[in-house]
Amino acid sequence: MSRRGRKGFSPQFERDYAFYLFNKDEFTFAGSDIKRDYGIQFPGEPEPFSIPYSPTGKTAKVCFYQLDSEGKCKPCAEPELLVKILTCKASINLQIKIWAQSRAEFSLSKFELLEYLEQCKAPEWVFRAIENQKLKILKEWASEKKYQSDYYKKAFELHLGEFLQEMSVDSQGSGVILDPNKFDQ
Repeated sequence: MSRRGRKGFSPQFERDYAFYLFNKDEFTFAGSDIKRDYGIQFPGEPEPFSIPYSPTGKTAKVCFYQLDSEGKCKPCAEPELLVKILTCKASINLQIKIWAQSRAEFSLSKFELLEYLEQCKAPEWVFRAIENQKLKILKEWASEKKYQSDYYKKAFELHLGEFLQEMSVDSQGSGVILDPNKFDQ
């Protein structure tokens, strides 16, 4: 019996699938051709395919689960949706690497990241994955002696200065006065 059990999918799978489904039209670049890579057949295309189209096949959700969790390829009744979900997942994984790199370089603040993750309704594991990847990058840089603290300190100060300038412009009507030049010392 699969890990899906008799009562349906696990809560974690349901959470992740809902996240991918919500963002399938937002995260569309995966760096590869998912349809070709997985061998997914669309209606009207000639055989052979690893995941053939069948009007009586499994739903995209079931096919995604079986492919992602069990490595099984079954006929699919919703191949277009399956490709979008798989593309979204691959795109999120690529984006996690990009966000982690930006966090390691101090070019993306935690506040900005959390704001974006809230907008795309990302589960907590996405933030943890980014922060873990960031730590791996920093450790790698430190071991390779590529981490130039002075360079990254200056980049961070520049980023912070720009952020404070944005805040001062946004808050001019509120009576709050911020001096971004205070940090140029």
